[in-house]
Amino acid sequence: MRVISFVGTGNYQAVNYTFDGQQIITTCYCIEAIVTALKHNGTHIDDIVFIATKEAWDRHGALITSTLSPNSICHRHIPTEQGHSELW
Repeated sequence: MRVISFVGTGNYQAVNYTFDGQQIITTCYCIEAIVTALKHNGTHIDDIVFIATKEAWDRHGALITSTLSPNSICHRHIPTEQGHSELW
């Protein structure tokens, strides 16, 4: 299974995540909780794709990569230098 997630530049705070009424994990990244729950159910994760700006990945990429290893992590870059015409 391929899992796709987004990460921004925010200051993420740790939260307790539950699945089927049981606490699964405490983490600041919801994708870590989702992947943990999927694996708990026996789902094989082939890779995790993160969509993020360079700034967001620079801020969170190393921690995300370390917390989700040994999964295959892939970062897809979203450009940040876009004006109104590029966005619409």
